[in-house]
Amino acid sequence: MKSIYTIALVASLFTAAAASAEILVDYGTVATPPGATSVSNSAPGVTYLTTSDLTASAELSANIVNQRFVPQGWTQPTPASALASGEYITFNIGIDPEKQLNLATLDMFFSVQADPENTPDWAIYSSIDSFANPVASGTDLIGGTYISASIDVSGTAFDTVTGNLEFRICMADVKNEWFWAGVSSDNNDAGWPKPSAITLTGTVEDKVDPIVPELIVPATVVDSTKVYNMVIQTEDGFPSTLYPVSKANLTTDPWGSIAHSASPFGPFMVTNLAYSTIVDGDYSIYIELHDATKRAFFNIEYID
Repeated sequence: MKSIYTIALVASLFTAAAASAEILVDYGTVATPPGATSVSNSAPGVTYLTTSDLTASAELSANIVNQRFVPQGWTQPTPASALASGEYITFNIGIDPEKQLNLATLDMFFSVQADPENTPDWAIYSSIDSFANPVASGTDLIGGTYISASIDVSGTAFDTVTGNLEFRICMADVKNEWFWAGVSSDNNDAGWPKPSAITLTGTVEDKVDPIVPELIVPATVVDSTKVYNMVIQTEDGFPSTLYPVSKANLTTDPWGSIAHSASPFGPFMVTNLAYSTIVDGDYSIYIELHDATKRAFFNIEYID
């Protein structure tokens, strides 16, 4: 006999069509007073977010020179060693507990002043993976050359971000020369674009909290198989547009399709809620999971 577990899932429907991204963070250096040691976020106030200034870590010194943010004191040969040594510039975003963040793009505009024999490298890290791997990087920069880095951060790693998010930008092989972010508006740079040092775009939406299955009636497990009964409460009148999905890790995993049945005994297939049993006006389905592939979080995806 298969063991049957029962959960009630109030479905939160999410669509494939994303909302238009807006500017969340915009560190413009031109309006920052000379000598300032940080750059404030000049983006229009985004509800439910708090943002820090763009600052340098304690291992560096930084101020505004010629309308550019200039951190100095870089000593390391690689971006990874710079990060480990605490040499980086940083900014962070705080997200309201009831909201979640979906990022879209991260644009950086910068240059370096380095000796001809040096070929500086850069990398940007995030707290999503505890700064373990670069989000993006570049190598062999030419001193004095304007760099425009447009980074796609629309992947699953930066979807449904909650809590706090920090980015750290590291330079290497600068040899105590200058790195600057943002572009001056003086005559020496008259031919250059004059964007912000860093611009981050994305959307803020209501937080979706998938429900962890709750064991209601213990039963003997046979062949390491479990069957969950999910009751989905929704006002949507078109079950053919609703698909069960699941993930094992709420923070890092993407939502994935999962097979279900209208009966605890199958057959199990990946399809929509038209394959279900109506119980008190709600959709009742069964999901068969094996221990090796057990997933802990469930939701319903809307596909038009």
